[in-house]
Amino acid sequence: MTPPLHDSGNQQSAIGWRLIAMALLSLPLAMNTLIRSHAPALPDVPAHTLMANQCKPLTIPSDWKPHLRFADRDQHLAFVCEGVNLEIYSAWYSEQFMRKKLNEYGSDFVEEDSVVSSEVETVSGRPFQALRLEDRGQSALLWISYRAAGREFANPIAAQFWYSFNTMLTLRSTVSLAVAVRAQCAPDCGNARAAFEQFADGGGIP
Repeated sequence: MTPPLHDSGNQQSAIGWRLIAMALLSLPLAMNTLIRSHAPALPDVPAHTLMANQCKPLTIPSDWKPHLRFADRDQHLAFVCEGVNLEIYSAWYSEQFMRKKLNEYGSDFVEEDSVVSSEVETVSGRPFQALRLEDRGQSALLWISYRAAGREFANPIAAQFWYSFNTMLTLRSTVSLAVAVRAQCAPDCGNARAAFEQFADGGGIP
């Protein structure tokens, strides 16, 4: 019996589709390699010695220990503004990818404090997630902001989406930042809010 003849045209078509599939599968890896090869350097962040509007540095006054996983650099400082103690924590990322991003699981600004209220406030043209906290009878305010690809956000997921969109569009990583400012409500939260606004207006937030 004579074996059936193979259709050379079909064989070439199948090979062509396999090559296209291989190219499509390798494209994300190639893009990721290109993006990561151009990770930007982190900007210089000088240590604060004296803030504008009479805010002065002091030693860390509380046991607040925020933690953002896999940040390339972080900084925890404290100041006193008009009698109110403020703490500022900033975390910088030269790039973001799986398991290294602003909203990474396990990253936390709040720790064991319970959130009483949450809203978005704009201070000096910058959006913040403003939290009212209660912990063991003590009240505090916490303002959180994120920066990705040159834009400010009050929500880490929105910042992450903007970073991803910009990175895919330009094939370049950009520096990202998460920053939080915490103040005890002593004697009340009105004073804490006023001190924070003074701190922000004086250039105390990166």
